[in-house]
Amino acid sequence: MSFYWALGGMAGVKSLGGSIYEHALKREAAFIAIVWITGFMKLGRGLFLLLLLKEWSIKVHRILFYTALIGGCFYFCTVLLML
Repeated sequence: MSFYWALGGMAGVKSLGGSIYEHALKREAAFIAIVWITGFMKLGRGLFLLLLLKEWSIKVHRILFYTALIGGCFYFCTVLLML
C-alpha cells in the first residue's frame, strides 16, 4: 500500500488520520520520501522473514533470528518513545 500511496493513490489514506491525510493531499516532497522509505522497509522486512523460513545451518539461522529479535526490539522501543 505504501508504494501505491507514494505514487499518488488516495484509496484508504483518509483512514490513516487527519494529519497524514493532509500531507497526502498536499503531496509534500518530504512526506512522499518518507512513504517510499517505509514501503522499502516493509518490503525488506518481508524478505527477511522469508529468509527465516528457509533451512540454513544453525549458525546462519541464529544470526537471522537474533537480527530479527534485535530489530523488533529496536522498532518496539522507537514506537514507545514516539507515544
